[in-house]
Amino acid sequence: MIIISIVGILSQDLLQIVNFLFSCFIIPLLGVNFIKKQTVEAYFEFGVLKAMKENLGDYIVMILKTYALTIIFGLLTIVLIGFPALMFTSSIFVADFYRRYVKG
Repeated sequence: MIIISIVGILSQDLLQIVNFLFSCFIIPLLGVNFIKKQTVEAYFEFGVLKAMKENLGDYIVMILKTYALTIIFGLLTIVLIGFPALMFTSSIFVADFYRRYVKG
């Protein structure tokens, strides 16, 4: 927070870059550490970041896979949710037509 505040004072563009780097590289690893240990101190165990520095190539590939999976799930949501929703909507109009014009 302190680093982001200082960078924000210096430059807004630099702030966005630093914020992006924090959210892509540092926060995910500390978040997993938090989930594993379930203590607030786990977010401040920066020694975990040593694994990221030592395996930077694998870490970047992992981040790219995460973004690719997010895009794929986004597209699947459109396909899997979009088509059934479209079919259901057309059924609603048929049902409404039936209710209004077909008596019995």
